[in-house]
Amino acid sequence: MQKDANGFFDGDCSYLSYFTDWYRTVKLLIHEGRHQYDSLILKKLHMMPKWYFEGIAEYYSQHKWVNKKLTMGELHHEVNFSLYYIKSLVRKGKMKNIEDFLSNHLQDIQFNYYHNTWAFIYFLKKSEYANGFKKWEVEMINRNISKPFSIKSTFMKFVTKDFNSFNNKYKAKLKEWSSLSPRNIRKKKIRY
Repeated sequence: MQKDANGFFDGDCSYLSYFTDWYRTVKLLIHEGRHQYDSLILKKLHMMPKWYFEGIAEYYSQHKWVNKKLTMGELHHEVNFSLYYIKSLVRKGKMKNIEDFLSNHLQDIQFNYYHNTWAFIYFLKKSEYANGFKKWEVEMINRNISKPFSIKSTFMKFVTKDFNSFNNKYKAKLKEWSSLSPRNIRKKKIRY
């Protein structure tokens, strides 16, 4: 497993760290489980950009138990550690924008990468861009890999051509969402 990694999927099985904080362990289990699902069941997602692969795993790993029902892929601000970090990244001007994701899809993975990719995927799935993003996902998964393609041009075809407008709406949503993060979330043990 990589240094500083909490979990790792090697193409066959997942390796996980376990924490005394059960929420964090389950979040990691869902994240790595999503990688397993994508690789072993869908089989085609390994051809997606790295930000999609990590972002979609983070998207589903944001979870909460409500009346014995597991809900995933929602904001869950009261348990969402990414919002806490996004607040800091927004303040420091370190949130990635659309051009960062589309022009450099093989980015190095570092701690803030997961928060950035989660926010990007969450915005795409929950905003006015959701229908176009679904079409983009289908196009990327079903594309003929023997033909040249561009992640950016495919994104522009299905999601948006107006990157300035997208970035403005994205930044506004990041500020709104991150304002919901409890101040003490890092100290809080989340119990089921």
